[in-house]
Amino acid sequence: MRAYLLIAAMVGPVNQQSPTAEEILETVRQMNAWVQDLAFDWESRGTTLKDAGRVYAPLRTGHYRYRPADGAMWIEFNEYRQDGEQFRYSFSYFAGVMLRMSENLGTGGKQVTSEHLPKRYRFEEGDLPWQILNLPLFTDLSSKETPVELIGWENQSGHRCAHLAVYHVGVRDAGWHLWLDLSRRGHALRVELRHVPDEPHGVVKDIVLEEVPSPEGNKTWFPVKGTCESLIERRAVYRSVISITQQTIRFNQGLTDREFEITVPTGVAVSEVNRATKVPIGTAELPTRPTQVPTVVADTIRRAEHQKAQAEARSRARIGASWEMLVSGGLAGTAVVLLATVLYLRRARS
Repeated sequence: MRAYLLIAAMVGPVNQQSPTAEEILETVRQMNAWVQDLAFDWESRGTTLKDAGRVYAPLRTGHYRYRPADGAMWIEFNEYRQDGEQFRYSFSYFAGVMLRMSENLGTGGKQVTSEHLPKRYRFEEGDLPWQILNLPLFTDLSSKETPVELIGWENQSGHRCAHLAVYHVGVRDAGWHLWLDLSRRGHALRVELRHVPDEPHGVVKDIVLEEVPSPEGNKTWFPVKGTCESLIERRAVYRSVISITQQTIRFNQGLTDREFEITVPTGVAVSEVNRATKVPIGTAELPTRPTQVPTVVADTIRRAEHQKAQAEARSRARIGASWEMLVSGGLAGTAVVLLATVLYLRRARS
């Protein structure tokens, strides 16, 4: 079956002899079944976008661990912000509970939250390595419980990929679209998160695969870099580039339960969180589609609009002064008015 799928991935379009979406998912699981656990170091660099403006660029560096058998995940990272503030975050997903701990490295203040999440939950927080690492998705995804469809065979970054759509139950066209390179262990080269047909509000693209050492002494394909974008009305408002330090990638180290736990400091209260927007794969409910621009982006937009209004006011003032010259200065004033009007109209069109 595996050889058949690989040949199908490299040749013509979908036809009656093409594998089904369920067969493709099962093949991806089999190709990665040898992974008992993995760990690596990573970093991400983010930029808030508004036209040419860039106002928020956090740098994150940290360590990541994952165990496919039970979905256990642990991640710790430092965040360095443009305003000089520094934070340390620790996330632990173990036995169905997500613990998040944050610490302000300047003030020493700590906050811990606890949240019950199903095993098949798809983590979507940006700037973190699970955005380019889709192994957790395929490990926990059950095609019997979740509608999945093979859209076709398409090229991504010069590689022939299977385009799969993974839908929420009862919500047609809402879910994930993935472009899988079956010739390189089924890793995704592009991912789109959609809440309405043909309109992604999150994109992971330009995923780079490299060969890294495997436990058997051979080489295996693994994602080492990718770009994530948050979209509003098809416009990117935030972009981050995630990089995995290739030399630190380790497989099958026998990670224990203790290595997926977070020790809550004495005296720090744990707050329970129940977010209605967090929906696991395969549920009939769908999160409310975001309609508000994130605060940091909204501030940038407001500043840009204010600057635009000021520029237009200055232009109108210059034209007003030119009209005064027309009244008092005859032909010379007329020439100035015409020139100012032309320049203003050109600026308005651009």
